[in-house]
Amino acid sequence: MTARQFVLVLATIVGIGGTGAAAPNPPAKHKALSGGITAEVPVFIPIGLHGCKRVLFHPGEHHLTGTIEGEIKEDGWFIVDQCTGNGIYYVVAEFTGTVLGSEPGTATFTADGLIRNSTIIDKGDFTLDGGAGGLAGVNAVGTFHFTMGVGGEYVGTAFFDHKSK
Repeated sequence: MTARQFVLVLATIVGIGGTGAAAPNPPAKHKALSGGITAEVPVFIPIGLHGCKRVLFHPGEHHLTGTIEGEIKEDGWFIVDQCTGNGIYYVVAEFTGTVLGSEPGTATFTADGLIRNSTIIDKGDFTLDGGAGGLAGVNAVGTFHFTMGVGGEYVGTAFFDHKSK
């Protein structure tokens, strides 16, 4: 990763913060989402260290089950304070699968959130958009919790700007 990419990732992480993605009263065309997230292969590549703060790159894959069904292949960046176990992360992934029983397609999956105890993500937000094929027009947002090596669950809402063929 170049220094410019690293700076852009850090700026994005800082700029995103909590997105508050899951609205308590979604518009009528939004449908509820819920399901599971499989555990990842624990590959974390150290990129940098400053005091207690460690920057890690995580190329990962997960299977999503439930109302979002399919695979994500992610590039994740983690900044973890090794002295406290707290940190932040940002993930960009390609999703291949279905949403709410749609035809199969691809879309961009992004996620960000807070890490505690170096392994638990309990304040994660995600979006799924920019779809093609059966996921053309998909707009999904939600929250999730996840434990490294164990897996997790997600909830949220989704709608399609237009139905794919």
